[in-house]
Amino acid sequence: MRWFVKVVQSLPNLLTLTNVILGCIAIVYIMESAQLFVIKDIIRGKIEVKPSSTEWGMIIQASWLVWIALIIDYLDGMLARILKATSELGRMLDMLADLIVFGVVPSLILYRLIASVYRLESVIPPGSDILFMFAFVFAGAVAYRLARFNAEKQDQTTYWFEGLPAPAGTLFVISYFYLLLFEPEIRDIIYSPASMYIFTFTVSILMVSRFRMLSLKLGVKELPKRIRLTRILLLILAAAGTVLWLLSGRSLWGIPFVLSVAYLLSSIANHLATFQLVKSKSYAQQ
Repeated sequence: MRWFVKVVQSLPNLLTLTNVILGCIAIVYIMESAQLFVIKDIIRGKIEVKPSSTEWGMIIQASWLVWIALIIDYLDGMLARILKATSELGRMLDMLADLIVFGVVPSLILYRLIASVYRLESVIPPGSDILFMFAFVFAGAVAYRLARFNAEKQDQTTYWFEGLPAPAGTLFVISYFYLLLFEPEIRDIIYSPASMYIFTFTVSILMVSRFRMLSLKLGVKELPKRIRLTRILLLILAAAGTVLWLLSGRSLWGIPFVLSVAYLLSSIANHLATFQLVKSKSYAQQ
């Protein structure tokens, strides 16, 4: 039966390796999308979404793989805790998988978006490739955030993360991409080089910051009351935001954006609550 136990305890690592494969496939989709660049759809204000027929369809396929990876990333950690199969090897594998799926893939999506907006405006200055490369600031931020997370063993802090988690940052990128594709009114506002640079820089700063972001880990016993309340706040914001979004006549593709904003707002509440708690404890010890 020992072999069976070893196989079962290897399941979290197998899930993590699955994410590596999904990330590589997503990269292939995005690279091939460059050969299917169809700018006329954006100029007309109508983007035709047909898998394997346009650049955007290929990137949408890549985004579906990222969604699967997001679910797997959540499950493998939970499974490792349940099976008591956490290990240093698992931590390293998880970091490498996250760097590919939640660092390289979203950066490539941002790269394609920045390149497309320059071509749309027919503004391709000398050395424009350098301007496009700004998208990979996101990957650099993810790499730094993951290295710091593992070096400081932040997973021992069960109630919050320091800095925006890489999966959450990826959700912001996918949300931005969906808004550009399926929300014409919003696209008119955010489809510009300046908007994309500001977006990339802001999310990157959030990831490397010490901002206390809400942790959604399951299986944590005896959660403090403030954390339970913050999670309830997240559910309320997500539900209310989704309903209002749909009632306003928006598409379902905008729901990831609503969820991203709800998570950020609830994390701000969590940060303020924990900051006050730490401050009060420090004051009491003086």
